[in-house]
Amino acid sequence: MLRFVAPLLFCWSSWAAGPALAAETALPRSSPEAQGVDSAGVRAFVEAADAQVDEMHSFMLLRHGQVVAEGWWGEEGPEKPHVLWSLSKSFTSTAAGLAIADGKFALDDKVLGFFPDAAPAEPSANLRAMRVRDLLTMSAGHETEPKLTPDGVWVRQLLAHPVPHEPGTTFRYNTPATYMVSAIVQKTTGQTVRDYLQSRLFEPLGIEKPRWDQSPQGESIGGYGLFLTTEDVAKFGQLLLQKGEWNGRQLVPAEWVEQATSKQVDNDEAPSAGNPDWRQGYGFQFWRCRHGAYRGDGKDGQFCVVLPEEDAVVVMTAKTRTLQTQLDLVWQHILPALRDEPLPANPAAAAELKAALTELQAAAEPFLAPPRHVGPPEESVHALSSRKFQGIPSLAVAPGGRQWANWYAGPTPGEDRNNYVVLSTSGDDGATWEETLVIDPDGPGPVRAFDPELWLAPNGRLYVFWAQAEGHDGTVAGVWCVHTDEPDAARPTWSEPRRLTDGIMMCKPTVLSTGEWVLPASTWRKTDDSARLIVSADEGATWTLRGACHVPAEDRSFDEHMLVERADGSLWMLVRTNYGIGESVSTDRGRTWPDLTPSRIAHPSARFFVRRLASGKLLLVKHGPIDERTGRSHLTAFLSDDDGETWTGGLLLDERSGVSYPDGQQTDDGLIRVIYDRSRTGARQILTATFREADVVAGKPVSGDVRLRQVVSEFPAKP
Repeated sequence: MLRFVAPLLFCWSSWAAGPALAAETALPRSSPEAQGVDSAGVRAFVEAADAQVDEMHSFMLLRHGQVVAEGWWGEEGPEKPHVLWSLSKSFTSTAAGLAIADGKFALDDKVLGFFPDAAPAEPSANLRAMRVRDLLTMSAGHETEPKLTPDGVWVRQLLAHPVPHEPGTTFRYNTPATYMVSAIVQKTTGQTVRDYLQSRLFEPLGIEKPRWDQSPQGESIGGYGLFLTTEDVAKFGQLLLQKGEWNGRQLVPAEWVEQATSKQVDNDEAPSAGNPDWRQGYGFQFWRCRHGAYRGDGKDGQFCVVLPEEDAVVVMTAKTRTLQTQLDLVWQHILPALRDEPLPANPAAAAELKAALTELQAAAEPFLAPPRHVGPPEESVHALSSRKFQGIPSLAVAPGGRQWANWYAGPTPGEDRNNYVVLSTSGDDGATWEETLVIDPDGPGPVRAFDPELWLAPNGRLYVFWAQAEGHDGTVAGVWCVHTDEPDAARPTWSEPRRLTDGIMMCKPTVLSTGEWVLPASTWRKTDDSARLIVSADEGATWTLRGACHVPAEDRSFDEHMLVERADGSLWMLVRTNYGIGESVSTDRGRTWPDLTPSRIAHPSARFFVRRLASGKLLLVKHGPIDERTGRSHLTAFLSDDDGETWTGGLLLDERSGVSYPDGQQTDDGLIRVIYDRSRTGARQILTATFREADVVAGKPVSGDVRLRQVVSEFPAKP
């Protein structure tokens, strides 16, 4: 079974005030106490939910528009759409409200008027009296729920069902009635509910076009069938809390939000009324709750709970039959944790919460737990002399000139469960190097740390990224990072490890002209649409999936994809494949990608390196000539001044067999530094090459600054 797994986690970060968020960005994050939320209360909720709810999947808490807590259990994750079941109904209600505001129909229009050709030959008086309002309030007049069959015409089946009660007088929970609302929206607008909401709701909220299952006649089912991420649902809840306003735009009429979420009918005599939160009244596809709250909810524990009096939203997904328990835990733990004013910072409570969540992470999957060792090398475990493998390097240079290199290593001659990441630094322009940090998940396994990447961000922060996984597939893996704001210090202070996304990222992030940061993370080998773009619009505080390119099954290797933003604004993706390098171009900022096609750049199935230089030219480091597919030898640098259409020059960096996996950086003085490995289980060398653009153009050293085959690390260790 494929496992896309994100740990149960608790996220908070500082959030600077600024302009309204772009539609595609994530919700802002904050510490709980800064928004008047007691961390201890949140911890109590998480622990109680874990113990008392059969199978929790996710939880997100918003206060004053800020995400103050978020978590995922088991096989769920922040980027994985979750089935919403009847929580879909609240979105259908919103579509109806928008269509009514557009003048497409009215609340009191008769249902038969939309479908005269599907009506029974002699409709009853109650059927003739049925209004849109009655469908929305679950008071259509049915005693039993109409049966809709996979091979039937659903509108006709519903209209043929007996209507013994006067519409508007008897609450009867009725999913086919919601389907009928969806059919009316499509009949009057010419679009499915999903498509009708796309530009009016989903796109402004930054929700990628979601899946919404359809009837046999092609309508969105309406009453269920919608799939969204936890944060997508949270955005919807926040929109409701803000009376339909989002980033200065009124997406949904405030009057509709007020009507839809207010009590329209009594439901205290319904079969579900034995539960206290199922007898507080019903609106237009929304349930009223105790404590002045309202909610959309769905089978198995899908909730979007809005608390207007506390300016809060609670989202939960699950697979459980104990839905009332979920709400009881919100009232018992979350509600008392919401205070009127910001609270003082509480490091002790935050630490206790983190410890509790770490235990849950480890219980879910070992590779989700933070690494046990992030610190100086332990001589008995991490000594260079004990390594049988090291390779796959990366490089970064701090603003003051300090150089950093990392790679992964292990005590066995293979890429296996023993792997750990090594970070080394040089303060004398590469003359000498010292290993100062090791990231080791759990010693002998089963979790390995591998495919590291170093990156100096535009804000001067130095990041160390790595993958943490069991085995080699990108479906049982995640991208982690630590960072420092002291990149020129020999022994800087590093942040706590943080898991960013599913998959593996072993190539440098790209900064777009919009200022967004893009991680090229991959769930390679086992999945469709594996070469993904994970985007941050807040300098790394939060990350969201924007789009992905599909690598055909027969061509899949280890994607190791790289991105270039071209002069026309398109994004060019180069992907490692079984045949060499595949490519695709996105013209919508990475949201969609055409099928991968072979690149004209001939190459073995191995990593290459491409990067935009300060001059505007592209640097490419690959094996052999541009048009020749060689083995892993003859690492050569080329330049392009037409966004990769043609390549010139050809500076040979290292012709020896066994050289591979280039990475690099250009510094402000124009020097280009490239790092690579050679003979990972033999010489175990990590090497660098330094040169300038002029050397590449000439195809030979001309600048006086060329230094090749400079050793960073090798075995045996030199005295």
